[in-house]
Amino acid sequence: MSGSSSSIFCVQRNSSLVCTACTAITQGSNRPWSFHSSSQPSTKRWFSRSSTLMKRLAPEEVKKRVEGLTDRFAEARELLGDARESLGSTYFSEDMQEAQEAVSETLTTYEALLADLDEDQRNDVVRSIGLRMEELRAQEQAIKDLLD
Repeated sequence: MSGSSSSIFCVQRNSSLVCTACTAITQGSNRPWSFHSSSQPSTKRWFSRSSTLMKRLAPEEVKKRVEGLTDRFAEARELLGDARESLGSTYFSEDMQEAQEAVSETLTTYEALLADLDEDQRNDVVRSIGLRMEELRAQEQAIKDLLD
């Protein structure tokens, strides 16, 4: 450091954390660190690159995908009910396989949606349909437990 109390030393670790005050300086640089001076007291703010670069989906797109998930949820829950009703019959194996596939597809679609959202959108979606997804997991597990 050059002895100036206004200099801030910023270390980027694995390029996953970046000081907001020096982002412009170090962007595109192969340097693992940089110095920058600031007349402000050292109030470094760190953020994750992956979360800040995540694009925000349009509210209409989120709504459309949540509605699609709600439809998938209803179908999977109905198939789980069919499997539960056919327990002990010759139809159970086929009903349970269809139900498991529907549950798996629904949960995979749900996880994919969450991965496409920024933090605020993700929290909203989890609040609105997260419990339904947990219900699917629990219902599927309850049927499996009846078999043991």
